[in-house]
Amino acid sequence: MSIESEIKSLQPSMIINWLQRDRNHCLQQVEDGDALFAIMPGMGNLHPSAGIGSINLGSFHLSIFTATNSTIPDKPVSIAELATFRQLITENDLANELRHTKLSSEFEIVSSQHLLIDKLKRGGWTVCSPDKMSHHITNGDIREVELQEAPRMVRQDCILFYNMSSISSQQESEILAVATQVAKKLNL
Repeated sequence: MSIESEIKSLQPSMIINWLQRDRNHCLQQVEDGDALFAIMPGMGNLHPSAGIGSINLGSFHLSIFTATNSTIPDKPVSIAELATFRQLITENDLANELRHTKLSSEFEIVSSQHLLIDKLKRGGWTVCSPDKMSHHITNGDIREVELQEAPRMVRQDCILFYNMSSISSQQESEILAVATQVAKKLNL
C-alpha cells in the first residue's frame, strides 16, 4: 500500500507529482502553497518558518554498500577504515547535508541513483537504503559492508513537511492524515 494509492482512493482525480528537489526548494514550495507536502530526510532541527508544520513519519534503515569485488574488507570495518576508500554520494544527499555524506576524505558526487550504482560496481562505497540495492545484491554485483561501530543501526528520520494552512482545509487535512497512516503501516 502506498501513499499515492491511498490518496487516490480518497481523491481519484487528483494528480500527484513525485519530484526530487533540494531541501530549500521543497520547503519554499510548501511555504508558498505550491506543494501540499514534502517528504524529506530529517536533519535533527526544526524548519524556522512558523508557516510550515512537520510530522515525523519514523525512520528508515540505511546500509553501506560496495562492489562484490571491492578491496574493502569483507568483514566488519570501522568508519575510520571505510573513510580511506572513495565514497560515492548522490547530489541530493549532499545538497540536503545529510549526516552520512562526506564521511570519506575522497568522495565523488553523482546526480542519479542509476549512475551511482553503475559507478559503485567499479569501486568505492555508498550509503543507501537496502531496498534500492536488493536486486543488485541478488545479482551478485553489490554487497553490504558491515560496520564495527553500529552494525545494522544506521537510520535516517523521515519527515513530512506541510503548509500550516492545510489544517483548515478538510481535503488537505485528510491527505496529510493518509500519508501519516501509510507511514505507520510501513513501521518506519
